[in-house]
Amino acid sequence: MREFRISKSVTLRTDILERYFGEISQYDVMTTDQEERLAQKVKEGDQMAIEKFILSNLRFVVSVAKKYQHLGFGLDDLIADGNVGLIRAVYRFDVTKGFKFISFAVWWIRQSILSGIAEKRRLVKLPGNVVIGIAKLEQKGLELEQVLERKASPEELAEYTGMGFENVVDYLAGTAMALSLDSENPTLEEGGTLIERLEEKQTPGPDQAMISGALTTELKRLLDKLSEREKNIISLFYGLEGNFPMTMEDIGQRLKLSKERIRQLKTRAMRTLRNNCPESLSAYL
Repeated sequence: MREFRISKSVTLRTDILERYFGEISQYDVMTTDQEERLAQKVKEGDQMAIEKFILSNLRFVVSVAKKYQHLGFGLDDLIADGNVGLIRAVYRFDVTKGFKFISFAVWWIRQSILSGIAEKRRLVKLPGNVVIGIAKLEQKGLELEQVLERKASPEELAEYTGMGFENVVDYLAGTAMALSLDSENPTLEEGGTLIERLEEKQTPGPDQAMISGALTTELKRLLDKLSEREKNIISLFYGLEGNFPMTMEDIGQRLKLSKERIRQLKTRAMRTLRNNCPESLSAYL
């Protein structure tokens, strides 16, 4: 009887989500001209413009929310949290800054989802500080993958997050433990590395591609803040612009500089990026 009730509940939830997906798919993505025009009306308090802005971007919330399904939360809960972030982004968006709305909104959507995850604390009753640490690592891991265009190693995650290698390993292990205890989790697969278990196996859809494209455009704009040498080092180290990721030692050999000098220049470049990044990219640095 218990098994039947669970199956019925899951089916009902799936049906509701399917209807929701059908409804939001009816709203077209805004063109750049529409976005600029409506953004100005939003600033003036136009309720119809606010509603149009929200409805046209609900599909992007779904794309972001799907990245967190493997943490044991229902997709409907994640979408609800993400929608709160979307609404906040609509009211805070400043079209005069020259950024596309979705590249600005994705930060707010992700932050709202992560706040909901930390609040619910449902990861196998792990201590609150561990849950928060795992949520932060999950966020930063996805951000770093955007930069690297590949999965990050624990060592790279430790350097990127500043958490320390041992903490990163502990958080990864904690996440893997939480997933392994969830026998009905459909995203857990045998084999692979710990970091591979951190993210849902799925083919990026057109909505996710649009988000990534907008963020890539802003990242390139941000890299222009660096000197040519610093930009080259960052591009080589993280595998940007079609490069294969290289170690600092290999970069040093190519540029005829010591490994320590490359490390210093990379550290300075990352500091420059963090100090100059717009709000839409602040979660990525």
